[in-house]
Amino acid sequence: MLENLVEYDKTLVKEAEITPGLFKPNYKRCIHMVLPTALSFLGFRLPEKKYAFLSDNKSLRKSMENSSCFDVEKVVIVVADSVGVGQFQKSSYLADIYRELDGFQLSSVFPTITSTALSSIHLAATPGIHGIFGHKIFFKELGAVVDTLKMSTLSFGARDALVRVGIDVRALTYCPSPYDLVEQQGIQHVELLEDEIAGTGLSNMIYKKQVAHGFNNLIDAFSIVRRVLEEHNGKKVILNLYTGILDSLSHKYGPYSEEYAIGMRFLEDNIRRLIQSVRDDVAERTAFIFVSDHGQDPIDAKLKITFSKDDIEGLSKLLRAPIGKSGRVLHFYSKKDTEDELMKALHDKIGEQGYLLTFEEAVRNLVGRTVNLEMSRLRLGDILVVLKSGVNAEIRREKSQNEWEEQFCGSHGSTTLNEITVPFVSGRVSLLKKR
Repeated sequence: MLENLVEYDKTLVKEAEITPGLFKPNYKRCIHMVLPTALSFLGFRLPEKKYAFLSDNKSLRKSMENSSCFDVEKVVIVVADSVGVGQFQKSSYLADIYRELDGFQLSSVFPTITSTALSSIHLAATPGIHGIFGHKIFFKELGAVVDTLKMSTLSFGARDALVRVGIDVRALTYCPSPYDLVEQQGIQHVELLEDEIAGTGLSNMIYKKQVAHGFNNLIDAFSIVRRVLEEHNGKKVILNLYTGILDSLSHKYGPYSEEYAIGMRFLEDNIRRLIQSVRDDVAERTAFIFVSDHGQDPIDAKLKITFSKDDIEGLSKLLRAPIGKSGRVLHFYSKKDTEDELMKALHDKIGEQGYLLTFEEAVRNLVGRTVNLEMSRLRLGDILVVLKSGVNAEIRREKSQNEWEEQFCGSHGSTTLNEITVPFVSGRVSLLKKR
């Protein structure tokens, strides 16, 4: 397979001055604009004062018009976790569509972690607007660091622990769900996820549980998509399919590994099968979108930073909450008047392997417009550690802790070019069937 089928769009993101070698998200052409754009394909426009649209960019709109995306009855959005533009070189079928139909690239968000990125896609808002600033972050409302993927706390890690005790996790977001407006328009909303996560964890926060449906594997998933499209003939449908297969392979074997390439081919084969098997009359009224939430960066085991139990105990006198972690970004919550001392201790620990940013610097350079600044500080942290390319961090809260993170060959959260830049592919299914 040829390499470099899709080159990085050098105009999309710029190197951040405060973190040389890392890149600043471009919130004017970003993954949070995917859902409003997809809904516009159905003829429904979310309120323009609150939502942003890719189609408001003339060149991007031209691309989507040329691929006949507008004026359809159904939209299928495949969100494949961990497909940065560099990793997209491992694709074949999707890369061909990208080139032939003038696909383009989007910026992810900061941090480039699944909880934050999927919240941005589904809530159609940037992190500073929706308030989900990472994977394991502090929530003052709960007085605990919360695993936002599992909806649990560090002390009680069972999936959906917060939901089971009666907490309305949707109230933890700063903004309402756009899907509430979708339902008012009579548009059918369907979410497809792996069986073990369907209707659990983060999904409880970003859409209603009853729209989530599980699938057993990708063959099952795309067969369900076809059935939903054909059974809802004559009705408007927005169907999102999330798959984490490439994320898992990227973590375990590396973002550019043979295993990742095999996973990409398997996903593409199932996308091709869907497109070719949908009835012609349904294909004529359906638009297809492929996008990712973020990419991944290879990890160099020699560059790993470990916060041992002793390190954590030493820092505890400076912290008002446990250390938060969003992959290759760490969140530190300082006690009053200890920020300078904490900054020095972290500088001694991190050295040249990452950047230390204050909350204000992070907002100004990486997070962007933020509502409720004080609450955002409590969640994002007073000091953030943003790791450089190839560097990963481990927080070992127990001396006997299983060192599973040592097996990681890839991770994300920071803003290398591949972590922050993702492909966007779209087209009417009837057009794709003719390829």
